[in-house]
This record gives sequence, C-alpha cells and structure tokens, in this order.
Amino acid sequence: MENLKIFLIDINNLLVEEWRKEFSNFADVVVVSGSIFDSKVDALVSPANSFGIMDGGLDGKIRDKFGFQVEYNVRKIIQAYYFGELPVGVAIIAETGSSDCKHIISAPTMRIPENVSNTINAYLAMKAILNVALHSPEISSVAIPGLCSLSGQMPPEMVSRQMRIAYERVVQRKYQYTHWREEKQFERFIRNEVPYPPDDLERKF
Repeated sequence: MENLKIFLIDINNLLVEEWRKEFSNFADVVVVSGSIFDSKVDALVSPANSFGIMDGGLDGKIRDKFGFQVEYNVRKIIQAYYFGELPVGVAIIAETGSSDCKHIISAPTMRIPENVSNTINAYLAMKAILNVALHSPEISSVAIPGLCSLSGQMPPEMVSRQMRIAYERVVQRKYQYTHWREEKQFERFIRNEVPYPPDDLERKF
C-alpha cells in the first residue's frame, strides 16, 4: 500500500524521545506517547513470540481487548503455514474480530520470552512489519509499539536505531546489497559498531 501512515506509539517516554530523534525527518511517521489502543488505525502490531501465545505483556493486553479469538486467529495461521512457529523476521496479518481495528500484525521479536538486547531482532521485526503492511491493500495505517523493549531488554536508543534503519531499508529502499558479505558488515552498522553502512562491492552500475 503506497503512502502507508506509520504511528510509533508507546508509554515508555525514554523510547518515545529516542524515536523522535531517529524519525524526525520522516513525514509519514508519527511518534506518540500513550497507549497503542488509543490509535485509530487499520492494524495494530503485536510484538510477539514465535508461537503466537499472547499471555503476557502487550500481547496479553491485546488479547484482553479483542478476546481469545485474536490469539486463535494468529496461532491458526502460524500452525497452517509455518508448522506452528513463526520465525523472527517474518510477520503475518490476522483479523481481530473488532470493527474498531480490524487487523493485527503479529511480528515475533523473539522465539520465546528472553533477553534479546544483543540481537538485531528489533530491526528484523520492523522490517517484517513494514513489508507485510506495504503489501496489504487493506492496511493504510499501522500502530507499532516498541520492539524488544520490554522482556527483550533492548535499550531505547538501540530499539529506535534498529527500527529506523529497517524503515529506511523497506520504505526508502536504502541499503540494497547483492552479497551476504555486505550484509555481514551491514549488521555491524545496525548494531552501531561502525558509523557508516558498507558499499555494495558487487554492484557494477
């Protein structure tokens, strides 16, 4: 869907401030301090585990709002198409059963609840969220909370950086590489271990 409107929404004010720094130049991204449930969007993002079990954190609140049917819908898709386990870096769309917000995007930020602060999982999840939203005609707006920021224990500045780089790659088509060698170096850029992304040494023109 062209002109996807992205709302980054969280109650963590430290994360919100980092988002405002990272996304200040992007007109189609709105940063909001508050509850994701106050947003009027086509889809909410569930920063899930790989099995779609929605029994805690924001997932639990999403299930509380929409009922157990939303978890059933998510897990049914994961079982049918991914043999019961949705990998980090892949996202799916399921129906909520509500007229207020009809869709949920389930995007694992971790296989099981654990510390993922030393991973690039926020980048991978954000990339998957944007990819599935952009290719879904029924979604023109999406509300995204912090990724890996709760049980994942990733610091706000790293969460924001990884989400911003994923946005640039998917929406702005930056960082397009043709070899895994550059991708390996690109991961160091995502982690903020090097100041600049690598050049694509394979590209001839």
